[in-house]
Amino acid sequence: FYKKMGDLSISRQDLLSGLECYKKALKVTPENREILLKLATIIQSSFPERIDEAIDYYNKLLEFNIDNDKIYYELGHLYLRKDDRLNAVSAFKLALNYNENNPYFNNSLAYAYVRIEMYDDAIEYYQKAIKLNPDAKWTSIVCHALGAVYAEIKGNFEAAEATYQAGLVLDPTNLELLLSLGDLLMIKGDLDKAIRTYCDGITLNPENFLAYAKAGLALWEKDYIELTLYFH
Repeated sequence: FYKKMGDLSISRQDLLSGLECYKKALKVTPENREILLKLATIIQSSFPERIDEAIDYYNKLLEFNIDNDKIYYELGHLYLRKDDRLNAVSAFKLALNYNENNPYFNNSLAYAYVRIEMYDDAIEYYQKAIKLNPDAKWTSIVCHALGAVYAEIKGNFEAAEATYQAGLVLDPTNLELLLSLGDLLMIKGDLDKAIRTYCDGITLNPENFLAYAKAGLALWEKDYIELTLYFH
């Protein structure tokens, strides 16, 4: 009865009442996995201030030994929201123990490693996620993240440029990636390529003011003053 009342409340967008009903249902049947899962997912998605509560429910779900990879994955993100970086790394690694070829798990572990400044490990897992490539647009975003590590942390501009280019092959419409490539070319002093790249960004999205600003700056560096005024 409590579970049905909870379902009805959730269907009416009355989340607080739904949670209270599910909690009462859980008291009656404390080993009910379905109710635990409802509580964990609703709190995680709709009550970001109640992170510890969501973590407790997910940890209880681990006792059922069902879909533990997905549970550890969700726990990893919850720990990141708490800025508990070490536990986030541990959770994502445990998720990969169950499913080592999941690109999303690899990407999340890479990001967690970035957060604790273990960049070599981050590079390794970003590369794995890119190699698995479940979706071109998603993988281009991972290329952007990996390229940023190469450029901003490692100072390896060649690797960064190659990674950005690979991402643009996967998704030529990724404007943020295109602008980052332009910024990298500016740093390398290749102004002509940088200008062309920024102009490609303007062509891609003529309403993006940042692309115009970056193109104007690159043209100013080349002493093309009249064109600089046009782009600004």
